[in-house]
Amino acid sequence: MKLLVTGMFALASIASGATLTVNMNVDNVFDLYLSTSDAVLGTAVGTGNNWPVTYTFTPLLTPGVTNYIHIVAVDQGLPAGFLGDFSVDDPLFQFVNGTQSLVTNTTWSFNTTGFGNPYSSPADEGVNGVGPWGTRTGVSSAAHWIWDPRNASTVYFSTPITYTGASTDTPEPAAVSLLVGGLALCLMRRRKSSV
Repeated sequence: MKLLVTGMFALASIASGATLTVNMNVDNVFDLYLSTSDAVLGTAVGTGNNWPVTYTFTPLLTPGVTNYIHIVAVDQGLPAGFLGDFSVDDPLFQFVNGTQSLVTNTTWSFNTTGFGNPYSSPADEGVNGVGPWGTRTGVSSAAHWIWDPRNASTVYFSTPITYTGASTDTPEPAAVSLLVGGLALCLMRRRKSSV
Protein backbone atom coordinates (compact mmCIF):
# COMPACT_ATOMS: atom_id res chain seq x y z
CA MET A 1 0.00 0.00 0.00
CA LYS A 2 2.86 2.36 0.82
CA LEU A 3 4.20 1.80 -2.71
CA LEU A 4 0.83 2.73 -4.24
CA VAL A 5 0.56 5.91 -2.20
CA THR A 6 4.13 6.87 -3.16
CA GLY A 7 3.25 6.20 -6.79
CA MET A 8 0.20 8.43 -6.54
CA PHE A 9 2.31 11.33 -5.24
CA ALA A 10 4.87 10.76 -8.02
CA LEU A 11 2.12 10.84 -10.66
CA ALA A 12 0.68 14.04 -9.18
CA SER A 13 4.13 15.63 -9.29
CA ILE A 14 4.69 14.60 -12.92
CA ALA A 15 1.25 15.82 -13.97
CA SER A 16 1.57 19.24 -12.31
CA GLY A 17 4.76 20.32 -14.08
CA ALA A 18 7.20 23.02 -13.13
CA THR A 19 6.41 26.73 -13.40
CA LEU A 20 8.64 29.03 -15.42
CA THR A 21 8.59 32.68 -14.33
CA VAL A 22 9.52 35.20 -17.03
CA ASN A 23 10.13 38.97 -16.62
CA MET A 24 11.17 40.60 -19.88
CA ASN A 25 11.31 43.59 -22.20
CA VAL A 26 12.00 43.71 -25.94
CA ASP A 27 12.61 46.89 -27.90
CA ASN A 28 10.10 46.75 -29.70
CA VAL A 29 7.82 43.66 -30.08
CA PHE A 30 8.03 39.97 -29.12
CA ASP A 31 6.24 36.64 -29.02
CA LEU A 32 7.24 34.08 -26.37
CA TYR A 33 6.90 30.33 -26.92
CA LEU A 34 7.72 27.11 -25.07
CA SER A 35 8.71 24.05 -27.05
CA THR A 36 9.99 20.53 -26.42
CA SER A 37 12.06 20.66 -29.62
CA ASP A 38 14.51 23.39 -30.56
CA ALA A 39 13.47 22.99 -34.21
CA VAL A 40 9.77 23.66 -33.50
CA LEU A 41 8.34 27.09 -32.62
CA GLY A 42 6.19 25.64 -29.82
CA THR A 43 3.18 26.91 -27.89
CA ALA A 44 2.58 30.65 -27.56
CA VAL A 45 2.71 31.70 -23.89
CA GLY A 46 3.12 35.47 -24.10
CA THR A 47 3.46 38.55 -26.25
CA GLY A 48 4.41 42.20 -25.81
CA ASN A 49 4.48 45.35 -27.91
CA ASN A 50 5.47 48.18 -25.54
CA TRP A 51 9.19 48.00 -24.74
CA PRO A 52 9.20 50.17 -21.56
CA VAL A 53 6.72 47.73 -19.96
CA THR A 54 8.16 44.68 -18.18
CA TYR A 55 5.97 41.73 -19.11
CA THR A 56 5.59 38.83 -16.67
CA PHE A 57 4.44 35.32 -17.59
CA THR A 58 4.22 32.07 -15.59
CA PRO A 59 3.68 29.15 -17.99
CA LEU A 60 4.05 25.49 -17.03
CA LEU A 61 6.89 23.45 -18.48
CA THR A 62 6.23 20.09 -20.11
CA PRO A 63 7.18 17.59 -17.38
CA GLY A 64 10.01 15.08 -17.72
CA VAL A 65 11.67 16.51 -20.86
CA THR A 66 13.93 19.37 -21.93
CA ASN A 67 11.94 22.51 -22.74
CA TYR A 68 13.10 25.42 -24.91
CA ILE A 69 12.30 29.10 -24.44
CA HIS A 70 11.79 30.58 -27.91
CA ILE A 71 11.46 34.32 -28.40
CA VAL A 72 10.73 35.96 -31.72
CA ALA A 73 11.90 39.55 -31.20
CA VAL A 74 11.23 42.31 -33.71
CA ASP A 75 12.88 45.73 -33.83
CA GLN A 76 10.90 48.56 -35.42
CA GLY A 77 13.75 51.05 -35.56
CA LEU A 78 17.05 51.18 -33.70
CA PRO A 79 18.01 50.76 -30.94
CA ALA A 80 17.10 47.09 -30.53
CA GLY A 81 17.40 44.91 -27.44
CA PHE A 82 16.09 42.00 -25.38
CA LEU A 83 16.29 42.05 -21.57
CA GLY A 84 14.95 39.49 -19.14
CA ASP A 85 15.22 37.19 -16.16
CA PHE A 86 13.87 33.66 -15.97
CA SER A 87 13.42 31.16 -13.15
CA VAL A 88 11.98 27.68 -12.71
CA ASP A 89 10.56 26.40 -9.41
CA ASP A 90 11.61 22.75 -9.79
CA PRO A 91 15.19 21.62 -9.01
CA LEU A 92 14.83 18.83 -11.59
CA PHE A 93 15.06 21.50 -14.31
CA GLN A 94 18.08 23.72 -14.95
CA PHE A 95 19.21 26.39 -17.36
CA VAL A 96 22.50 26.37 -19.29
CA ASN A 97 24.28 27.83 -16.25
CA GLY A 98 23.33 24.77 -14.13
CA THR A 99 20.88 26.67 -11.87
CA GLN A 100 17.16 27.43 -11.73
CA SER A 101 17.70 31.11 -12.66
CA LEU A 102 18.94 32.74 -15.84
CA VAL A 103 19.25 36.33 -17.02
CA THR A 104 19.78 37.57 -20.54
CA ASN A 105 23.48 37.51 -21.40
CA THR A 106 25.75 35.99 -24.03
CA THR A 107 24.94 32.41 -22.94
CA TRP A 108 21.71 32.76 -24.93
CA SER A 109 21.66 31.63 -28.56
CA PHE A 110 20.16 33.49 -31.50
CA ASN A 111 19.88 33.47 -35.26
CA THR A 112 17.98 35.46 -37.88
CA THR A 113 16.58 32.51 -39.84
CA GLY A 114 14.39 30.52 -37.41
CA PHE A 115 14.54 27.98 -34.61
CA GLY A 116 16.66 24.88 -35.06
CA ASN A 117 19.01 26.58 -37.53
CA PRO A 118 22.66 27.27 -36.58
CA TYR A 119 22.94 29.70 -33.69
CA SER A 120 25.42 32.37 -32.63
CA SER A 121 26.08 34.27 -29.40
CA PRO A 122 24.36 37.65 -29.20
CA ALA A 123 26.03 41.01 -28.71
CA ASP A 124 26.07 42.31 -25.14
CA GLU A 125 24.63 45.83 -25.17
CA GLY A 126 25.05 46.50 -21.46
CA VAL A 127 23.48 45.75 -18.10
CA ASN A 128 19.93 46.76 -17.13
CA GLY A 129 20.13 50.52 -16.61
CA VAL A 130 22.34 51.30 -19.60
CA GLY A 131 21.26 54.04 -22.05
CA PRO A 132 19.17 54.55 -24.03
CA TRP A 133 16.76 52.23 -22.14
CA GLY A 134 17.51 53.15 -18.54
CA THR A 135 16.54 50.83 -15.70
CA ARG A 136 13.65 48.50 -16.45
CA THR A 137 11.90 47.76 -13.17
CA GLY A 138 10.81 44.18 -12.56
CA VAL A 139 13.90 42.72 -14.26
CA SER A 140 17.07 41.68 -12.45
CA SER A 141 19.80 44.31 -12.32
CA ALA A 142 22.18 41.52 -13.46
CA ALA A 143 20.32 41.08 -16.78
CA HIS A 144 22.00 42.42 -19.92
CA TRP A 145 20.41 43.85 -23.04
CA ILE A 146 21.30 41.52 -25.94
CA TRP A 147 20.70 41.54 -29.72
CA ASP A 148 22.11 40.48 -33.06
CA PRO A 149 25.44 42.32 -33.56
CA ARG A 150 24.40 43.13 -37.16
CA ASN A 151 21.11 44.69 -35.94
CA ALA A 152 18.71 42.43 -37.85
CA SER A 153 15.10 43.51 -37.47
CA THR A 154 13.82 40.00 -36.53
CA VAL A 155 15.85 37.84 -34.15
CA TYR A 156 15.11 34.32 -32.89
CA PHE A 157 16.40 33.77 -29.33
CA SER A 158 16.56 30.29 -27.81
CA THR A 159 17.72 28.68 -24.58
CA PRO A 160 17.08 25.19 -23.17
CA ILE A 161 15.69 24.27 -19.77
CA THR A 162 17.12 20.79 -19.29
CA TYR A 163 15.26 18.14 -17.33
CA THR A 164 17.85 16.46 -15.09
CA GLY A 165 15.70 13.80 -13.40
CA ALA A 166 15.02 10.28 -14.54
CA SER A 167 12.93 9.91 -17.67
CA THR A 168 9.34 10.39 -16.60
CA ASP A 169 7.05 10.40 -19.57
CA THR A 170 3.52 11.51 -18.77
CA PRO A 171 1.69 8.35 -17.73
CA GLU A 172 -0.93 6.79 -19.98
CA PRO A 173 -4.52 7.16 -18.69
CA ALA A 174 -4.73 3.35 -18.43
CA ALA A 175 -1.68 3.30 -16.11
CA VAL A 176 -3.27 5.93 -13.88
CA SER A 177 -6.51 3.92 -13.80
CA LEU A 178 -4.61 0.77 -12.83
CA LEU A 179 -2.80 2.60 -10.06
CA VAL A 180 -6.01 4.09 -8.68
CA GLY A 181 -7.78 0.75 -8.99
CA GLY A 182 -4.96 -1.01 -7.16
CA LEU A 183 -5.08 1.55 -4.39
CA ALA A 184 -8.85 1.07 -4.05
CA LEU A 185 -8.43 -2.72 -3.85
CA CYS A 186 -5.75 -2.38 -1.17
CA LEU A 187 -7.99 -0.10 0.88
CA MET A 188 -10.96 -2.46 0.51
CA ARG A 189 -8.81 -5.46 1.45
CA ARG A 190 -7.41 -3.65 4.47
CA ARG A 191 -10.90 -2.61 5.59
CA LYS A 192 -12.18 -6.19 5.18
CA SER A 193 -9.30 -7.71 7.18
CA SER A 194 -9.86 -5.29 10.08
CA VAL A 195 -13.54 -6.22 10.40
